Amino acid sequence: MGLGLLFLGYVIYTIFTFAPSFFITDIIGCYLMVEAHIRLVPYGRRFRFSSAALYVLFFHAFAQGVYYTLTVLGIIEAITWVDELILLIRHAVLFVYTVVLLLALRELSLSVGDIKLAGKAKRNIYLFAISYVFIITLSLDYAWLDSYKAAFSAFALLFRLVCAILISAYIYSCYMWICPASDHDMKPKESKLAAFFKSKGKVNSGNSVDTSEIANKGANTESSDNN
Repeated sequence: MGLGLLFLGYVIYTIFTFAPSFFITDIIGCYLMVEAHIRLVPYGRRFRFSSAALYVLFFHAFAQGVYYTLTVLGIIEAITWVDELILLIRHAVLFVYTVVLLLALRELSLSVGDIKLAGKAKRNIYLFAISYVFIITLSLDYAWLDSYKAAFSAFALLFRLVCAILISAYIYSCYMWICPASDHDMKPKESKLAAFFKSKGKVNSGNSVDTSEIANKGANTESSDNN
């Protein structure tokens, strides 16, 4: 179903990346999550939205890798505002992707009747949003914040790590509890286009049956008239 790959990819992307220059883990994590989403898309429409954000994240990982490779090789010089922009885009897209992904997993949990698992998705969304409040607060330039910035940065980093662990654990819980149910009870959702053509096919087959019945009735009437 893809939840195992999603868990592995999310862990690699969020927990094993401690600096922007570690772009290889970003690329590997994104690749695994893309493979997972290819399998998950038929099971819920929200996975299509999280897939769109994930492709942006994948492209960002490659662009980041090219940039840092060129700076390490000395081909170009590191530019402060480019470094900040790369980090800002990563934070923004990761936030959108994670929130939409958790909503998709919540919908998937509800579809198999696991209300408790669906509730954990909402909790993780709230905690993840709080972690971004810390990130925004650290980016503010206030004099009173300077004396507490080191301690606050350490707390914010720890909180982000806890959030990443909790979300990864939630994805693993989905893998453990949804996969067995979905293998037996759940079928991939049919697209609206496929459903439309299937309904048209049923109508056409029904019409052909009705035509054959009318033809048979006509033949029987003619034979009775001849008699």
